[in-house]
Amino acid sequence: MAAEPVGAGQQIFAQTPAPAVARPVPESGGWLRWFRPAIALPVLATLLLIVGYQNLVILPQLQESRAPRVMPMFSLISANTRGETVPEFTTQPN
Repeated sequence: MAAEPVGAGQQIFAQTPAPAVARPVPESGGWLRWFRPAIALPVLATLLLIVGYQNLVILPQLQESRAPRVMPMFSLISANTRGETVPEFTTQPN
């Protein structure tokens, strides 16, 4: 009894053709190509440099520039446009 399934299996495998060899997938395109170490590592290093530059140079400058500054004010209400005395304004350096 066990010989019948073995014989039938041999006949089936003898009739089936050999499986075709799979061709390699060409690596010419696709978005997975960006994840290779040859491309991903330089991109990661560039992004880290950009983030570091922003955090160490750009953001401190922006925080300094947004600090409140007191600007000098002069009122021209007391200025007499028809008089002989001319108001003088003095400014401080910086």
